[in-house]
Amino acid sequence: MKKIFLLFLLITGAGAAYTQPLFTYGNKSVDKEEFLRAYNKNKTPVDDKERSLREYLELYIKFKLKVNAALDLKLDTLPQLQYDAQSFRTQIEDSYLSNEATVNNLVTEAFTRSQKDLRVLHFFAGVAPTATPDDSLKAFRAISAAQSQLATGRTDYEKLIAETGPDLIRQSDIGFITVFTLPYEYENIVYGLKKDQVSKPYRSKNGWHVFKVIDERKAIGKWKLAQILTAVPPEQQGADKTLLAKRADSIYQLLQKGADFSLLARQVSDDKLTYGNRGELPEFGSGRYQPSFENEVLKLTRDGEISKPFLTEFGYHIIK
Repeated sequence: MKKIFLLFLLITGAGAAYTQPLFTYGNKSVDKEEFLRAYNKNKTPVDDKERSLREYLELYIKFKLKVNAALDLKLDTLPQLQYDAQSFRTQIEDSYLSNEATVNNLVTEAFTRSQKDLRVLHFFAGVAPTATPDDSLKAFRAISAAQSQLATGRTDYEKLIAETGPDLIRQSDIGFITVFTLPYEYENIVYGLKKDQVSKPYRSKNGWHVFKVIDERKAIGKWKLAQILTAVPPEQQGADKTLLAKRADSIYQLLQKGADFSLLARQVSDDKLTYGNRGELPEFGSGRYQPSFENEVLKLTRDGEISKPFLTEFGYHIIK
């Protein structure tokens, strides 16, 4: 468990670059980028991301160990397994690749959805795999009651949840999303809603979900940014936080006087994933980062423009 915890720290940002190995098995290794790519393929709305990452990391390690053991035993050379694998490939091709009409419909659907971003609220009543029928029924009744109240137009969400399921329902603002941000089944629900409309309860393996679209806008497309981060640890408040705010402002003043953004990012940024790459973040669209961060991005109207320092839960950001 200690090893898993250390790996988790690396995933969540305490480690250095993306290329640093996350874990090794035999003579192979898995880096952070590969793991997060696998994790995001199975992405579902969760309220406890830390727990979700921990659980998926444990599963991914076990999966890699099993695959490696199978290769060591040369199971992939067994005629029956080779036949089964080829049969599965053929089935996939017949079901998806050869159905040109289906592919064209999906392409058209994705293009249409990519024209607008939706801001989504998520209401969730979890149902554990070990839940009793009575527990499952309680979760369903709570989310159904909440959905009924939401459908009347209520927006006092905290009070609504307190009335319908204070111990069962969690609400979160997903922010603006675009096509491919959410798993396909959730995307279908969300893009089937109009502004201020509420979905019916939807059952997933994790529990019951209700979605509400509270805003929409023309798609912002993709953005390429660089940032300088002055990290603010949660325990640093008061005078310490004020000093960090002054540090961020002094960096901004240097930039206003013509200092090189790339050089400053390398010298002073606390973002360990980007400082070595001129502060550049991977290209992104709606839904990748917190709404508070994306709102500041949208204030930039021209290439090369630099923001004033702004605060998120991670610290003070200056973006370009």
